[in-house]
Amino acid sequence: MWGAVKIGMAGTDDSIGVIVEILQHHKPPHVVLDPVMIAQSGDSLLSPKAMTALQEKLIPLASLITPNIPEAQALLGGHPSDDPETLARALHDTGNECVLVKGGHGAGDASRDVLMAYGSFYDYEAARIDTKNNHGTGCTLSAAIACFLARGHDMPDAVGEAKAYITGALSASDLLDVGGGAGPVHHFHALWKN
Repeated sequence: MWGAVKIGMAGTDDSIGVIVEILQHHKPPHVVLDPVMIAQSGDSLLSPKAMTALQEKLIPLASLITPNIPEAQALLGGHPSDDPETLARALHDTGNECVLVKGGHGAGDASRDVLMAYGSFYDYEAARIDTKNNHGTGCTLSAAIACFLARGHDMPDAVGEAKAYITGALSASDLLDVGGGAGPVHHFHALWKN
């Protein structure tokens, strides 16, 4: 029996349909959905048909959705706010029981993520880390949340533990020297110190 499932980018309506069928068949206790919809360049990664399938079929099966600010705005039809709390409430009001709006795209010295879970808000703030090695930040965070949920943590605690993990992975990411562009976060920062 699966303790948790993490879903990342599901690029087509056909792939979303397959994922929905599998989730409906197996009924995992926790489904963490990172709705990867917008590239760092701002370009849409989903066709309109795939976006509709995501919103109407896949998101309703998720225990938690983890959009960043631009993704949350897109899910809300172009919402004008860039405040994570406002966006989390608006997404919660559309029927999502648990929503984590990631603030990595925000401004300021701190990265503020806001969880609205079961009608309550939880804030997770960490110093913004200046690194070019931030590839996979959102994917890693949502995977870590799924891992903590599978280990029996409740939603707010799982998000807090995952936020601490990704902050450490970003802080240590400059220890990696991979390629010439944006590199990955340091997933094994707790084990490989240098």
